[in-house]
Amino acid sequence: MSNKSITLILVLYVLFAASGHANPSGNIFRGLKTVALDPKDPKVVKLGKFVIHEENKINAESQLIFDSVLKAAYCGGTGEVQRYALVIGASNGMGSDEYFAYVLVHHEDSKELVAFRKKSN
Repeated sequence: MSNKSITLILVLYVLFAASGHANPSGNIFRGLKTVALDPKDPKVVKLGKFVIHEENKINAESQLIFDSVLKAAYCGGTGEVQRYALVIGASNGMGSDEYFAYVLVHHEDSKELVAFRKKSN
């Protein structure tokens, strides 16, 4: 199985878990061990702002404005790639919503938005 396939499966798994099916302990997403991060940490906030910026580039209709990171988790990684799952609050001029995001941070500090979707109510 290719690395892209494995990453996609992991992303879908994390997003499903973050949609409300997570273990109440907060550090395990359906068997996937994660480390909770402080959503106010400047590095986490920077990741959240990156996510909104990238989503606005990809989807010109969205024009989201970053509000805050509500939840963040480190999902592990290899020496070259670190994986993060975020729940981000953002507004679009008609109110605020919550969004799930999955981000890869490569060893040279380049970031890649792998998945982004609005949290269903």
